[in-house]
Amino acid sequence: MSGRNPGRAGEQERYLMTAENKQFANGVIVGVSVTLGIILILLRLF
Repeated sequence: MSGRNPGRAGEQERYLMTAENKQFANGVIVGVSVTLGIILILLRLF
């Protein structure tokens, strides 16, 4: 992406992307922790 004015527009775009990435990362962390908990419970059962 080659914009002539990469200053404010780029910053705003980057901010929106980081907000989305934080939400995505939070979802991934929750999913991983849930799967790890299930795996630990299954390991305790066997």
